[in-house]
Amino acid sequence: MNVLAYRKLIENFIKISYKEWEEYESYLTIKKLATNEFFLQAGQVCKHVAFVQTGLVRMYIPTPNKEITVDLISEGKLITDYPSLLAKKPSKVCIEAVEPSELLLLSEEKMQVLYKNIAEGQKLGRLIAEMLYVQAVERLEIIYSETIEERYLRLNKILAPLAHRVPQYYIASIMGIAPETLSRIKRKIEKKQYVH
Repeated sequence: MNVLAYRKLIENFIKISYKEWEEYESYLTIKKLATNEFFLQAGQVCKHVAFVQTGLVRMYIPTPNKEITVDLISEGKLITDYPSLLAKKPSKVCIEAVEPSELLLLSEEKMQVLYKNIAEGQKLGRLIAEMLYVQAVERLEIIYSETIEERYLRLNKILAPLAHRVPQYYIASIMGIAPETLSRIKRKIEKKQYVH
């Protein structure tokens, strides 16, 4: 199991000794997902935090009329449904592979053990939760406080590396707009850039 990228991510938050990392790594399991296979389905209780080793996953909210894409998570990033994981309640989201993906899983149970056994374990959990919270709030701010054009330009910086890997309607859904509106906005911005 190649976990170097995961370790580097953890080391961005805390100092972790060789012995602590050995324990951490011993708790990781690999989960391979085929395209359209679920890591989590709405109604299930989330029991793991996952690190996307390879591939791309999508978090979305299923509604009776459509799926609302909340996020796209690519290599080197963490994914979980924290409300479900922490409260041990059924999830309202689905997390599904957009392409073949390999995840490194850490169970909530082992996460609690690591919080106790790693010197900066509590700090790690807090910093990761804070990072995910800030990302969620920033996405809400983008959707509710910016014009559609501003929203596109800002989210495009974040999502541009993934644009060729997903259908455009996923990106439109993240932006809170219809796919046709996304196409119109892209054309309008391209015209502005061409004129300048």
